[in-house]
Amino acid sequence: MNFDASFEYYLKNAGIVSVGIFHKNIDNPVYRNSYTLRNTVYEGRTYCGSTYPGRKTRTPAA
Repeated sequence: MNFDASFEYYLKNAGIVSVGIFHKNIDNPVYRNSYTLRNTVYEGRTYCGSTYPGRKTRTPAA
């Protein structure tokens, strides 16, 4: 179930008061993330090489 509702009230010479609410129910989200990092420093540690699905993760360099 999805719904979206809003209320707007226009003030004389002063602007607008606006309130909105929505809800989205997503059953099967489609998303894909992919990235490659090489010779990267993260939180003070240097990582050499990269990792890919199905391969063993390399340990960080000293």
